[in-house]
Amino acid sequence: MCKVPCSGVISIFLICTLFFACSDIDRKKSNLYSIDSLLRKQSEFLVERTADLTKITRLGYTSDTVKIIPNDITEWVNELEIFGVIDVLNKPANRDFYKIENYPDNKSNLRVKAFTAMEDLPVKYLRLYYHETEEKIRMIEAKYDESNLLYGSKRLFTMKFEPIDDAVILTSYEIVGNQKMFLGDSVKYTIRGSVALSN
Repeated sequence: MCKVPCSGVISIFLICTLFFACSDIDRKKSNLYSIDSLLRKQSEFLVERTADLTKITRLGYTSDTVKIIPNDITEWVNELEIFGVIDVLNKPANRDFYKIENYPDNKSNLRVKAFTAMEDLPVKYLRLYYHETEEKIRMIEAKYDESNLLYGSKRLFTMKFEPIDDAVILTSYEIVGNQKMFLGDSVKYTIRGSVALSN
């Protein structure tokens, strides 16, 4: 009794499913490097390993050290979200303006995949240092520079990873920044994080 309508509904459902699946695949393929996915995956690893974070912040001549034990993935995502600004290179308006190179690192046995901006974009460069394949990442470096008439912010990001069991896990990071407001003094800061695994 409902053969025609049901088959029509099923056809529409299948077409929509294929459309959105293909769109998702195309979107993922078009990303230069998904920092957001990396941060999420690292957060999952760090929760599984019951990791803690020692964070040292230096602002001018003052320094502060805190030890944090994030309890879940959300807390780790929040701790690492400062690196999320790097993902701006994946915006459709930006990603076509990066030169992509792959070459051996002259200081180690690693290879480097470099994304270098050819236009005036916030992420000036992103460099991935890896062993054999990009999945075996050892370090990320990125330079972020955003400025306008009222505000200027420069940051150098570094994340270091080590192979532990069957995973590659974040072990430390550093952010060196310089921030300046219109007619204000320039403020320099450094944030260093060290990750310790309990299992």
